[in-house]
Amino acid sequence: MPHPAPGAGAGRTARSRYRGGMNALGRAVLRNDTPAIQAYLERGGNANARVRNQAGEEFALLHLATAYRQDSIVDLLIRSGADPSITDPVGLTPLHYAAAANDARLTDRLVHAGAAIDRADAAGRTPLHVSAQFAARNALSALLAEGADPTCTNKHGRTPAEVAVARGQVSVIDVLLTAQRVWHRSREQERATVVPTRRRDDQGQSL
Repeated sequence: MPHPAPGAGAGRTARSRYRGGMNALGRAVLRNDTPAIQAYLERGGNANARVRNQAGEEFALLHLATAYRQDSIVDLLIRSGADPSITDPVGLTPLHYAAAANDARLTDRLVHAGAAIDRADAAGRTPLHVSAQFAARNALSALLAEGADPTCTNKHGRTPAEVAVARGQVSVIDVLLTAQRVWHRSREQERATVVPTRRRDDQGQSL
């Protein structure tokens, strides 16, 4: 990914962008210091607070906690009112980060907290596109189970399955293609069960 969302094959390189320039709050998240974050929130701190790295990029606490898979801090922030669909500088949500990290538990936690499952970033990538990009099968399965749309396209017009093909992620291609077929079939069945409204004349008689 062109922006920090640590995950399969991206962990150490992506995480390095968080180091340096972080304030005490950001460093507390990075070292999984749950008591420090809890104390901050109990003093009235903002659960949607942002921290800045040495490049001047700003990320919400929930982005950091999700990127580093700090489950207890993610739970604490969500319970304290953090927005599960908050975006980073390129439009990535914490759910994109969970997908890149191939973390099914955090994926489920964020979706159940109200995260927009098909929210696209600036490049049109949904969390499902990200999981396809990294062959993050655990997160991908969790997203599909929660109802993610496998037919959505990014700004290049590619579905998650097409992203997987382009990236050579053979381990998830069949799963995504099957999901697409199931999705289309279910939509066809929905349309077939819609009873057409019968036209009536001015006297209420069926036409």
